[in-house]
Amino acid sequence: SSVDDYTLGLAAEALGELSQYGGNLTADFVEFETRRAIEWLLAVSQDNDAQLRLGKLNLPNFSSASSEESVRRRKLAAVMVIRELANNSPVLFFAHVSEVFDLLQTALLDAHVFTRETATQALRG
Repeated sequence: SSVDDYTLGLAAEALGELSQYGGNLTADFVEFETRRAIEWLLAVSQDNDAQLRLGKLNLPNFSSASSEESVRRRKLAAVMVIRELANNSPVLFFAHVSEVFDLLQTALLDAHVFTRETATQALRG
């Protein structure tokens, strides 16, 4: 079963809330979740770069629609997590700003409006 965008948003908000409460594990938690989001965006970005070199500018190079949808949701989830961590734990997130800024360009150019809007919100954070 697939997870809808609303549920992804709620999960990201929960991660953001958890990142606010200090303690010994908070820095590790924020680092782990930020790294994972960066890895997801990096994978999508590298696929887009490969397509650009091959002359395929707009269409993802996936074999099935379900795979394409999975990548879309992963990109959206990564952007949502970045938005929430940036808003709720800016001091811990700051170390990743330059890398995240570069990777958000992929989401800002996404075909889906909701992903673009979420990326914009992440940048405002």
